[in-house]
Amino acid sequence: MVTKSSLPSLAVITIAKDDVAALTETLDSILNQSCLPDQLIIVSRGIEIAPFNLKSMRLTWIKDRDSSLYDAMNIGLNHVTSDGYMFLNAGDFFISESAVSTIKNHLNAGVVLAYVTQQSYCSQKWIRPNPTRYNNFLKYCGHQSVVFTSQFLYLRFDLHKGIAADLTYMSRVFAQASGIMLIKNQALVEFRLGGLSNYPSITSIKLRFRASLKQGFLECAKFLLHKLLGSQTAYRLLAWYRHFQQICTE
Repeated sequence: MVTKSSLPSLAVITIAKDDVAALTETLDSILNQSCLPDQLIIVSRGIEIAPFNLKSMRLTWIKDRDSSLYDAMNIGLNHVTSDGYMFLNAGDFFISESAVSTIKNHLNAGVVLAYVTQQSYCSQKWIRPNPTRYNNFLKYCGHQSVVFTSQFLYLRFDLHKGIAADLTYMSRVFAQASGIMLIKNQALVEFRLGGLSNYPSITSIKLRFRASLKQGFLECAKFLLHKLLGSQTAYRLLAWYRHFQQICTE
């Protein structure tokens, strides 16, 4: 029988900006775990909250030092001392109280864990991605559902890539991993759309155009859908569009 003390250690990195409620929700989901992470690393800007009970976790809190989302994620990486690490940004949260326990039991040196993510907007929920094909799963897997091991701590998010930094980082990790464990039947994290990482804006349009014309025009369409139809309808249409794309490519 594997005891809690013999399980690999896990660090959770949380990025927060100007949203106390979102950070509080994320912290609540961490503190309510039956098996806690060993490290909690918070990189925040413009946020002050009341002290909270860390229980057995080691806390590192870096305030008002980052220049962007991915710079903040790199700052968080600088402080990881655990066997594995993952990103759970403000507004994202663990779905069940056994999520960390599940991750620790799956964690092995050099092997990247990839779970499906439950995305939501208001009352609408769906699984991202619908893992019917291996390649599609890797292509669309969100960082909230990927657990990395300490062998990859030397890698950093490329700040010159803009929004593409996320996918670039994961692609480099996947290419160098000794194995990738795909857990297709478990969603451990809920990722709320429209939050810190993915709400369409003039800035995100500019960054997408730097990556490619196609990405730029798609981000423009996403931005207009949000403005004209509202976020809930826009995300539902985008989900249907991606599902239709997947069916057509199978």
